[in-house]
Amino acid sequence: MRGDIGTILLASRLMHEENSPNKYIISHLFLRGKLRLLMFSKMLKRVGKLSVREAGKVISTLGFDGVDLTVRENGYVEPREAEEKLGSAIMSFREFGLIVPMITTNFTSSRDRFVEEVFRTASENGVKYIKLGYWHYRKYGELRSLMREAERGLKGIYELCKEYDVVAGIHTHSGRYLNAFPGLIFNLLRNFEPEYVCSYIDPGHIAGWGG
Repeated sequence: MRGDIGTILLASRLMHEENSPNKYIISHLFLRGKLRLLMFSKMLKRVGKLSVREAGKVISTLGFDGVDLTVRENGYVEPREAEEKLGSAIMSFREFGLIVPMITTNFTSSRDRFVEEVFRTASENGVKYIKLGYWHYRKYGELRSLMREAERGLKGIYELCKEYDVVAGIHTHSGRYLNAFPGLIFNLLRNFEPEYVCSYIDPGHIAGWGG
């Protein structure tokens, strides 16, 4: 994958029962040469149904450095409410001594609704990394057209990243996604500067999908 150690995000999974409130995902993020451990907030919202402050208390108690905050439909912050609520959510986590250098979104194109509002508000609140969404592989024979669609989407994302000085990461996620195959992601990234568009490498998903 392209990018130096500062722009490649490494994720690993601690596997538990699907519905267990103890299931969580850790992101290992290098900030200024120092390894930081972030907790992915998805499970605290979806399974634990914890509020932002409750999640902050749990994450801090567990000893994490910070949070990978969900800013997507049914996440801790809805994209349409980012301008109003993202900053206050980040401040709530900071009250527990937690950093929020990264958010997880469903964006795959600069034409998606609320994408610019989220990128701008994230940047204004010190978020550097933005995990993107997924390109769904729907039927046999559409791989080339899906690659073209993804490349068009990334061009707009790339411009937003340059404008707001953030880094977008493509998650290597298993399943019927273009994102599932590291080789395809490599080809998507070849024409973009890794300072703005990189790969969020998830070894668990890669191994689970055959490497």
